Amino acid sequence: MVSPGAVEQLNRYLRNELSAVDTYAQAISQIEDNPSLSKLLEGCRSSHQQRTEWLRAAVLALGGTPAQHTNAKGVLAQWVERGAAVFGMKTALKTLEEGEALGLSGYEKGLSGLPADLREFVEQRLLPEQRHTHATLTQVTSRL
Repeated sequence: MVSPGAVEQLNRYLRNELSAVDTYAQAISQIEDNPSLSKLLEGCRSSHQQRTEWLRAAVLALGGTPAQHTNAKGVLAQWVERGAAVFGMKTALKTLEEGEALGLSGYEKGLSGLPADLREFVEQRLLPEQRHTHATLTQVTSRL
């Protein structure tokens, strides 16, 4: 039997992923005039969207109810949007990179409370994707 704590942890991951999807959508809407950057950010948004689907399926498979809304819904997305408008896209991209770093840290910190099969799920599916989106944003911001 899986502990309720495991379902709660997966739902924390899910809420963070939902927030990331919202945040990337906001950022993409601000850079329609830069197709190459838009394509990179869309790839990151798609990766986060895929993770929401994997996490929902995992929560359901454990008999839980998947989270339906994000953490502090839209706060980071609003900051990215305002940052782009007020401080420029460089600030917005740095904010996205910081969000990716926090996401990576969150996945790693949450592993210890998961049973072995769920740790494996996170380590083999979610963490590689998170590392990839983090590396993508790190690369983008290093060129600014």
